[in-house]
Amino acid sequence: IETERGARDTAIPGESFTITVDVRAESAVPALDVSFEVVSAVTNRPVLGGRTSSLGVPVGAVDGKKRIRFRVPGAPWVSGRYFLTIGLESPAGEAYHIRTQHYPLTVPEVEVEPGPIVVRPEVEVEDL
Repeated sequence: IETERGARDTAIPGESFTITVDVRAESAVPALDVSFEVVSAVTNRPVLGGRTSSLGVPVGAVDGKKRIRFRVPGAPWVSGRYFLTIGLESPAGEAYHIRTQHYPLTVPEVEVEPGPIVVRPEVEVEDL
């Protein structure tokens, strides 16, 4: 996982990051579909995912090495722990390699400086 601050295992709410997948084929693979899922450590459910084929980006044949980057825009992440799963499959769904919940991802609590509170107070005056 790469951010503007370099390679990290942390995602800051509102900041974009990139998931980089380097693949190497020992023998030629005619076509490859690469996917990822970010899974909540609390619920064990996916919160975000992407697949090259469903995003309309064919990887094509792999004979040697290739790098695939998923650029994830800034989002309002909930603080906590997550895990990243990476999948390499044929377009027909034949699994070549899957790393399930292998890479940790942490979203820290973000302290926000309090700004001005814009409300109109009500006032009442009482004679005593």
